[in-house]
Amino acid sequence: HAGSGAIREALDYKEGDTLYATVGFISESKGISHAVKALKFLPDSYKLAIIGGVHPKGDPSYVNHLCDEIVTLGLENRVHITGYIEDDERLHASVGECDICVYPYDPRYYTYVSSGAASIALAQAKPLVVYPIGSFAEMNSERHVCAITQSSTYIELARVLQTADRQKLSIAAKQYAVAHSYEVEAGNLVGLYHKLLSSN
Repeated sequence: HAGSGAIREALDYKEGDTLYATVGFISESKGISHAVKALKFLPDSYKLAIIGGVHPKGDPSYVNHLCDEIVTLGLENRVHITGYIEDDERLHASVGECDICVYPYDPRYYTYVSSGAASIALAQAKPLVVYPIGSFAEMNSERHVCAITQSSTYIELARVLQTADRQKLSIAAKQYAVAHSYEVEAGNLVGLYHKLLSSN
């Protein structure tokens, strides 16, 4: 099943390959089509895992459209769609198989987004390549956590996927995840309450 090396096996992953992933329910606004098209501008050693499927209450027609696009572009051997993964452990394990996570979200829909999908990648210290939307820029104001493309275009996505310093981004992701862990956030909240109580 997914997370047991199934994605790498499906994509015939070899040493020297780069496996990048989108994570979460498949929808048009998440720019998954851009993640697919970027492959045409990347060496054959780049492969894409679309980790997720249709929302249980969602419309499957977009996934069919996406599959048509993959076939038309001749990328069937370089793209793997896992389908909906309900189990958190399997989801985390699937993300663990990948080298980079991409979030090419459409800025018209996602001016600001609190992405649970991004937290999964950060928790596993995965380098992030993202489109320029508010919440990702805000994350970077604290420390350089993600590589942000200059524009929301798949040619830029392909460029940054090749030029991003993965090791630096991975370290930054780990630091960010630790700094924003539930334990730390809870501690900050308790500190804030103490401050408010003592000021009365």
